[in-house]
Amino acid sequence: MKFSEAISSNPLHLYAKLQKIKNSMEAEIILVDTILSKLRFSEIVATLYNSEYSYIAEILFCCYLHCQRKASIARMNKTQTENRRKISLYFRDIKKLVHDIAFKNPHADINRLSNIMKHNIETETNPVRKMYLCDKYTALKAAEMDALINIRGRVSPDHEGYVEMESYITSTSTPSISQVILYGRKADVLSTDGRFTEGEELLRAAYVAADNSLPCVEITDMIYKNVVFKLSQFEQSPTEELQKSLFLEASRGIWSLNEESDDMRIFWKRLFILRMSFCLLGIGKLCEMISSYVPSTKSITEAERLLESGNLKDMEHRRMMFYYIAKSRLNQWKGDVKESRKCLQMARILAKEGNYAEDKALEKYQEKIGCLQERSYSSKCNSFDSDSEISPIVDDVPSVTISFNSLEFIDVV
Repeated sequence: MKFSEAISSNPLHLYAKLQKIKNSMEAEIILVDTILSKLRFSEIVATLYNSEYSYIAEILFCCYLHCQRKASIARMNKTQTENRRKISLYFRDIKKLVHDIAFKNPHADINRLSNIMKHNIETETNPVRKMYLCDKYTALKAAEMDALINIRGRVSPDHEGYVEMESYITSTSTPSISQVILYGRKADVLSTDGRFTEGEELLRAAYVAADNSLPCVEITDMIYKNVVFKLSQFEQSPTEELQKSLFLEASRGIWSLNEESDDMRIFWKRLFILRMSFCLLGIGKLCEMISSYVPSTKSITEAERLLESGNLKDMEHRRMMFYYIAKSRLNQWKGDVKESRKCLQMARILAKEGNYAEDKALEKYQEKIGCLQERSYSSKCNSFDSDSEISPIVDDVPSVTISFNSLEFIDVV
């Protein structure tokens, strides 16, 4: 629904009412109230984002997040707030170690750490300390399952690792955040098998849980899982509508980092940028090339801009693999087959080093690239309407704190 439609039930009546008001502030309040009575906040943000006023969408979302953060802090005591910051850092660091293959056998090594942590929980007598250990245990199990998926590509949403995570949710300091971590991951694995309806239900539950939590990187991580979920949908049906939906969700994820430290913001922003470039270039979640998709010239230009941004320097091992995959696909579309092969070879070296499941798709892509000839991409790049545009991604995003309503912030396509 557009703004004009939101107030069109009786536009003359509204216009006459506003004309009689001398106080501009009062007129603004009436206009805003009228719009909000017809549209959900998420619809307003989406409408602005896909228009020339995308910067207003960013500002609105950041203000919303800021207000939510203040309200959440008011509900939590100082110890809870400090512990959540520590857990967020721990969550980021363990995820970073997995991405950088710091472990010889990531899944097995983190599993051993999890078992040690579980033993510490069972022997701990201090209830506050016990909750803190449960928070760390949940983060470890999430990283353990991520490491397993990196190797296998597919796991069951009923895997014992997820069952174990769920059994500890009520013992953590903030059960709603533990739910966010779990539900986002289960939705992700469901999307790999094409079980989108079930996955959407879990994402709704995750957003409801997020709405009752202090804004944190665990919520940003869940938004990232939703972006990957949408990429799986896009792989099945590469429509312009899905592409816009993915970009909006990725932007929300980036905006949610506005009040985080620079290193935290850069780490998470890279994840979103890489997946956006995948969508623009027609690369699926597990690096399968989307055969039914051909990017527009604008999509190629936007992907190149994202990949050349300074945000992608000195990345972790797994992210560098994604980067080279995207660069290979980009050069293919540009007609530079030699450079495409070179980048793909780099990606495969990294994939083999990390024993990543994506190497199967890369091997298949390498066979295809081997048959290609040098050519120009300009006459072939015509996916979607030639007039369609990708909504701009602002590099320096202000922070907004908005409540995450489960039904507001997931676009069911």
